[in-house]
Amino acid sequence: MSRRRAIIWFSAIATMTAFAMTGCAGGEPSPAEESRGAESTSTRSPGAESPSNETPPRTKPSAERLAIPDCETLVPIERVHDIAGEDFVYLPDAQNLADFYLDTRGPAAGTAIEAATDRVICSWGIPQTDALNTVMVAAVPDPAQGDFLDALRKSDFAESSIDGAPVFTWKQEPTIGPSVNWYAFEGDFVIGGLVSNESGELAAVALDTMRRLAE
Repeated sequence: MSRRRAIIWFSAIATMTAFAMTGCAGGEPSPAEESRGAESTSTRSPGAESPSNETPPRTKPSAERLAIPDCETLVPIERVHDIAGEDFVYLPDAQNLADFYLDTRGPAAGTAIEAATDRVICSWGIPQTDALNTVMVAAVPDPAQGDFLDALRKSDFAESSIDGAPVFTWKQEPTIGPSVNWYAFEGDFVIGGLVSNESGELAAVALDTMRRLAE
C-alpha cells in the first residue's frame, strides 16, 4: 500500500468511528435516564389537579339533628365572667325572668317564639341588683322564621352579620339593667339576647356554641 492510500484509509476509519460515537451519544437513553424521565412525566400528568384551598361550607344547625343544650353548655360561666363581669352568677329556674324576656318582645318576635318547636332561655345576674343578661335559643321553622327576619329588616334594628349569619341589634335608651336587644339567625334557630354588653357578645357565644355542635 502506498503512503498516500494509507493516509486516506486511516482518515476514512477515523471519520466512521467519530460518526458511530456521535450516534451513540444521541441515540436511546440509558435505563437511568428513562427512569428520571418517567418520574418527571408522572409528576406532570395532564389529568392531575392541584388540591383545592377552598373551605367547605359550614354545616348549618338543624332542629332535626340538634337539640338545644342546657344553659351551662350554651354560655359557659367562664365566658359570662369574661364578658359581663365576675359578679354575675347563673340564675337557674328563673321562670319569672324568662317570662319577663318573653313579655318584652315585640309582636313579630312574639309570633316567632310562639311558633318555636323548642327553646331554652338562660339568665345571669348579680344578686340583689338589677344587673341582668338573658339569652334565648329557639328552633323556629319557616314561614315564622322568614316572617320575623323580614320584620326586623323593616324595623329600627341595625343589621350586620357574623360569618354569614344575619344579626340585628337595637340599643334602648339608658335604663337600669340590660339595654341591648340582639337577634341572630342560623339554620333552624333564632338566637336572641337582652344583654348589657353593647355588642351582644354574650348572645354571640350561644350562636358559636350552636355552630360548633352542628359540626
